[in-house]
Amino acid sequence: MPRWSKDRVALVGDACSAVSLMAGQGASLGMAGGFVLADQLARAGSVDTAVAAYERMWRPVVEEKRR
Repeated sequence: MPRWSKDRVALVGDACSAVSLMAGQGASLGMAGGFVLADQLARAGSVDTAVAAYERMWRPVVEEKRR
């Protein structure tokens, strides 16, 4: 998917970070991604800003694990 978020809606867990069963990190990525999103929601001034920051920070981590 070109984006995991739009406005105030974001994909989390396996919806955006599902990796191969061989990688064995699906649950860890799902929980950590949820933590990153929660942290950004606590820090940001708006939900839109938090969702954008979450994707900007977390997407490179997930893409690296997929490779």
